[in-house]
Amino acid sequence: MKNNKQLHKTGFYPGIYNYCDRICELCNKRDNCVNYVMEKKLEEKGIDLTDMNFQEHAGVGGYLKNLISVLDEIIVDIAKERNVEPDDIYMSEKITKYMYSDNNFTDYVEMDDEIDIFRICSIYNSMMRELLDYVFAKYDEDEVMDADYRLKLEDALFYVENYGNLINERLREAVSNNKKGNKAVADSNGFAKIALLIIDTSMESWTFIKTYLWSKRKAVDNILVVLRQLKSDVSVLYPDAMNFQRPGLD
Repeated sequence: MKNNKQLHKTGFYPGIYNYCDRICELCNKRDNCVNYVMEKKLEEKGIDLTDMNFQEHAGVGGYLKNLISVLDEIIVDIAKERNVEPDDIYMSEKITKYMYSDNNFTDYVEMDDEIDIFRICSIYNSMMRELLDYVFAKYDEDEVMDADYRLKLEDALFYVENYGNLINERLREAVSNNKKGNKAVADSNGFAKIALLIIDTSMESWTFIKTYLWSKRKAVDNILVVLRQLKSDVSVLYPDAMNFQRPGLD
């Protein structure tokens, strides 16, 4: 049962976006996620955060100043709609910590060649991309297919393709946070948990894809071996991960 006591008076689950799989269109908690609501507000205003035209925004500093101003306006709009104060959203979400602060990428670079889980992620991504290229080429040629089977296959391919890089990202967040005190260690378990859940879903998806790629079943089996090893290694590094209660999700 979901712990609805975690729901803040703002109508958001604080930090829910830290422990999700980022497939918003399939999430029934998206209206309780400040990231999702803010992104929709940006779309409504026609603002593209990837627009990094520094000349238009008077350099990097000007761009960042303009960006923070726009986000502040959006927070005010959301607060009015939800009959709360803007500070209620800022304080509950710790926005200065999660959204506006610079990420420390130094740990990521230093850890890249030192931790086996990242090597395994790299191996998996390489194998996944190679096999997905073959699957999509075959799929485009198959005009006759049972409708129910096609739907299940498309779901499996959707998860595999969307989850590929996310496993690596979540594990990097877990390892980085593991060095930063008790609260961060708890966050590490949360990041590790979503990585483990994504690995499980990826394994289930590949198992189904195997029925479609019977001629390539050895290649799929190899991918499953890699994912099982990755799951085992992550479980050893984070034995308490599955006990972590994700805000609004567990």
